[in-house]
Amino acid sequence: GRVVNYVAVLRDMSALQETKDRLKHQVLHDALTGLPNSFLFLETLRGMCERARESGCGVMVAMVGLDRFDGVNKSLGYVLGDRLLQETSQRLKATFPEDGVLARFGGDEFIVACDLNTRLECEELAGRILDEITRPFRIDGDRLEIGASMGIAVLPEDGADVDTLMQSADLALYHAKVSGRRQASFFTASMTRDLVRRR
Repeated sequence: GRVVNYVAVLRDMSALQETKDRLKHQVLHDALTGLPNSFLFLETLRGMCERARESGCGVMVAMVGLDRFDGVNKSLGYVLGDRLLQETSQRLKATFPEDGVLARFGGDEFIVACDLNTRLECEELAGRILDEITRPFRIDGDRLEIGASMGIAVLPEDGADVDTLMQSADLALYHAKVSGRRQASFFTASMTRDLVRRR
């Protein structure tokens, strides 16, 4: 009887651990795409920035926003809009380096971060990501073309800490959208001045 009880206790413990692991995954990941959520992304980015400061390397942070996504939702419905977000996340995963982190930041925004050696590498990755997302999507027989804009900030030039880096990437994304969309903008100090002037 003792062996049977022991096995039952082990089975219960195993089931409990699986439940805990599943809940932990749900808390840290986006339900629709399965990608890390903003909380997990920021925690991971903090670690990347600390390592980069110690090693003297850089980190690239890029915010990616789908262009006119609200129009897709309104004209084609939320189910198709969700499918488009899922498909976009798959394309980003396929394009993105394995040692980086990719997350859904809510709505139609995604965010990526990776270690950076040169500015040229950064530009090439940004180009690959935009090319991949702007390729036409085929969902349930419908052909959809949707553009994307991207704002890029680099540690340490555009911010010495995570919060500043995120603000810089956000401003660069805003700049890409107001400059005509379907493009990547690197953060520059003049963007902050422009924003202050506009306000």
